[in-house]
Amino acid sequence: IRTAGRRYDLRATRATSSSIVLTWRDVTERFQLSQRLAASEARYRRSMDCAAIGMCLVAPDGRFIEVNDSLCRFFGYDADTLTTKTWQELTAPDYLEADQNKVNDVLDGRLESYRMVKQYVHADGHLIWGDLSVSCIRDEHGLVENFISQITDITAQVEADEWNRTLAQELQRQNKLIADSEATYRLLAENAGDVVCHTREDSTRGNRIVWISPNVEAALGAPPDHWLGRTLLELISPEDVQAHADRWKNVSAGAVISERVRMRSVDGLMHWFRINVKPFLDAEGHRDGAVIAAHLVDEEVAAEQAVEEARRLQAQADKRFRRAMESAA
Repeated sequence: IRTAGRRYDLRATRATSSSIVLTWRDVTERFQLSQRLAASEARYRRSMDCAAIGMCLVAPDGRFIEVNDSLCRFFGYDADTLTTKTWQELTAPDYLEADQNKVNDVLDGRLESYRMVKQYVHADGHLIWGDLSVSCIRDEHGLVENFISQITDITAQVEADEWNRTLAQELQRQNKLIADSEATYRLLAENAGDVVCHTREDSTRGNRIVWISPNVEAALGAPPDHWLGRTLLELISPEDVQAHADRWKNVSAGAVISERVRMRSVDGLMHWFRINVKPFLDAEGHRDGAVIAAHLVDEEVAAEQAVEEARRLQAQADKRFRRAMESAA
């Protein structure tokens, strides 16, 4: 019964036709305690059911005792099925030993709680990632009655991190390949006998030098900076300009040309070069100007001219000899 805010346990111990003997005991505190416990359990149940992360009570042997909806969604099982399983069954083999060692530490009193990131096996068989936090409830003797586990699904985060790591490794590999390629290209360009340059068309369709190999200084008497921004027509002999311009139209159309031209060095002297010109394609295959390899052939031209002069002189001598023979008495 309830009276004046107090609660009593009322009992009839003896009854006759004319009287009843009653006893009662004040149970207010016990009732209030039971109410608080009931409210606490209700709050715990609501908190567990509404939690965004997986929560469960686990027996010392690993059996699931209570599970919430988030944990069911995480593993892909309904509550009835999940409570027939153990956490050992749902742990990926690579993480089973490490987790069991932590559980043993809690059971033996060496730990009160622990946290680890591990893989689990989903109901459909694929691996999922969880951030696991474990604490325990002990009895009056210090023995573990139940484990309280919370599992946050971090599968998407781990996969994104893994993808980012893979991407970073691939970018690092690509950058190394590019750096190695550039180093190799630079070594070849700097040590090759030919002068190599890269040109691009400007707004007037002139082909201006945007890069030239360092050995241009030995060939034409000035370092690369002197030639950058100049057009090829500034280097080529005026007598060869028109022929060069006509052939260059073929390069603009994607053709490859090879010709011999004269170029002026900074001291004003003309030098013969054999040039090979081809379109320059970038990494995506788009045309980006032209690349030119120029080989100094002064000695070759001089030798050809000497042979030609010798042939001319020989022809003159032959002609004089024939006239002499024809005019002889």
